[in-house]
Amino acid sequence: MNTFKLISQTLLSTALVFTLGSANAEIISTPENLTITSVNGIASSHDSQLQLSQGKHLVELKYDGLFEANADDTDARIISGRLYLPLNIKHDGHYQIQVAEMISEDKAREFIAEPIVYLVDEQGNKQKKMLLSQNELLTSLFLTQ
Repeated sequence: MNTFKLISQTLLSTALVFTLGSANAEIISTPENLTITSVNGIASSHDSQLQLSQGKHLVELKYDGLFEANADDTDARIISGRLYLPLNIKHDGHYQIQVAEMISEDKAREFIAEPIVYLVDEQGNKQKKMLLSQNELLTSLFLTQ
């Protein structure tokens, strides 16, 4: 069983390397407080920028924001759980994932409660995207079967 799992992971990793190294690479950039933790189920060493081929991908993200809480120099850190962004990249180019400006703890908590991002292409066209929790992702997958 472990051998099968190791072979599966190796094949998936190899496929991802070929995908990431393809000629039709799209670059996805995220803001500083939104980190890419995995792509298509494989851990990513890319914190804020990633190359993807055209097609469907599942990007796992994590929000991590640090806010000055008050005058006594204590800071508040707001960290999300795993957030998932299903993508279907159709065009070559550079895409940015943008979020609303997080100017306070409250804004960050609102974002985590309703994580909405915008996928912006090189021409400035914006697509509103809702990030999914793990439960929402699994429910979505189940309902589409």
